[in-house]
Amino acid sequence: MRIYLAVATITLLLVLDITFTQHNNTILHESLALQAETEQVKVYYDHISRLVIHSADIGLRGYALLPEERLGSPMNNATAWKDSIFDKVEAPLKKMHYDLTELRALRDSVNAYVAFTFYMRHLIDEGRRDEFNKLFNEDRGARLWYQYEQCENHIEAFADKVHADEHARYEAALTRNLWLQILLFILCVPTLLYTAWHTRQSFMLGQKLHEAEASRNIILMDQNMMLERQVQLRTRELAAQNEEIIAQAEELATHRDHLEAEVHARTHALEQNNRELIDQNHQLEQFSFIAAHNLRAPLARIMGIATLLELTEDKEEQNALREQILTSANDLDEVIKDLNVILELRRNTGNFSLVDFQTSLERAEKMLTRELEQTDARLVSDFTAAPQLYAVAPYIDSILFNLVSNALKYRSPERTPAIHVRTIHHDDMILLTVTDNGLGIDLQKHGKDIFNLYKRFHRKIDGKGLGLYLVRSQVTAMGGKIEVESTPGEGTTFKIYLRNATPLNTDRI
Repeated sequence: MRIYLAVATITLLLVLDITFTQHNNTILHESLALQAETEQVKVYYDHISRLVIHSADIGLRGYALLPEERLGSPMNNATAWKDSIFDKVEAPLKKMHYDLTELRALRDSVNAYVAFTFYMRHLIDEGRRDEFNKLFNEDRGARLWYQYEQCENHIEAFADKVHADEHARYEAALTRNLWLQILLFILCVPTLLYTAWHTRQSFMLGQKLHEAEASRNIILMDQNMMLERQVQLRTRELAAQNEEIIAQAEELATHRDHLEAEVHARTHALEQNNRELIDQNHQLEQFSFIAAHNLRAPLARIMGIATLLELTEDKEEQNALREQILTSANDLDEVIKDLNVILELRRNTGNFSLVDFQTSLERAEKMLTRELEQTDARLVSDFTAAPQLYAVAPYIDSILFNLVSNALKYRSPERTPAIHVRTIHHDDMILLTVTDNGLGIDLQKHGKDIFNLYKRFHRKIDGKGLGLYLVRSQVTAMGGKIEVESTPGEGTTFKIYLRNATPLNTDRI
């Protein structure tokens, strides 16, 4: 009975520990959430200066220098963003019971300043430059900026106080958790000691019962010897039957093991096929989305220009619109060609043959002769460790061409391009590396998108964002994988792990 009381005591203590721990965890989560909201308020408040005040001021100054709609577009952006940004600042502050009088006054001042910039723009449109210059010299933006900084100081002070209070609340919850665990430990130790003592007593009692049982067994042993003689006679009769049953059981076990192995193999194959099907479905969804998106844009431009062409009778304007239609048609043709290249990947995955890396690189080098000569690039290769492998030859050509082409395209203007291509054996695979000393890629910012379709990371350099997508797709189609290491301003290394296939196992890739 006492052991049950000990177990009940420990159970009660554990329930109390779980309850208080859950309560403290709730406090911890609430504190962390409120601290995150205070940081978010600071971020959105900073947007008021950068995306509203600064945009309105930049738009006005640009429009004053050159009255074109594109230069005044930041003013439109400021108008579009200001209410949304102020709402995102005001909502959490209101939730924290902050006095919003000063913030709402700033909001009114910002609205007035944005309206003032549009009035100044109106003066420019009407040619009233003298009046514009007079109002411009009043520098109303400086007064608004001073009001913004004052409000910012108060909000930051309030946010810092809330942050400090919640941090203190967070630390208090952690301290309560610690003391609760210490209390649970102190209460559980005596209970566990009693449980150990009770268990020892039970063990000693069991030993005594075991000794009594041994004495009884001696008496029964004599009786058993008589029964054993009778059993032996019956056993001999059953032995022959058992041998036959055992043989049948062994045969059934062998057949069962064979069936289990076959089921396991088929299950593994089905799981592999299912994963491949899921991956293909994902790629098909991505392909369908990108195809629809990239085909829709040039088609929409063509339809819009065609409508304008019907409405205008000016010959020069009609010719200009026809040229725009031709440009959009060329863009559409480029998209269709890109999609055809991607679809072509699905038709070559079974054409494995013995590929020579040096020969494949020479073909890529020949296609890039003009770029190599213009950039004075140095292309160095070392295929001594692994000169050949069984793979899809057009894929290897395309991989080397795209990686060398990218190295030339995204070269650093500060040094002569140097590209190193080599192969080595890596476990049961062949590792192909392509290293350059170009611009590099910020992997922390773009790492997850580097192999996605139509993703580009150097906007000042022409490109479609198709090459690395093709490289990854071709490597995956051959059963391999690709990794990238890059340091911005220093260069990039692509590591391609390819299965060292043979003519007997290429059909499994």
